[in-house]
Amino acid sequence: MIFYNATLLSTLYQHYQAVDPEIAKAICRFSPVAWRHINFIGRYEFYTRTDVLNIQELINNIVASFEIDISSARH
Repeated sequence: MIFYNATLLSTLYQHYQAVDPEIAKAICRFSPVAWRHINFIGRYEFYTRTDVLNIQELINNIVASFEIDISSARH
């Protein structure tokens, strides 16, 4: 999970470094160890997937769908 979060943050950082350097600076302060959005309660089934997660496609969807609120990172 930490690798997944770090990969997302790194890719978002690279994207915003070219588009909006102020947001890129804020992303540097985000932690890949944040657990707030992860639910460890429940039943999980692990299986072998044949398809590979496309991080760039995921980032494109995040950037297109959401605004990053950097105001909470400016403490």
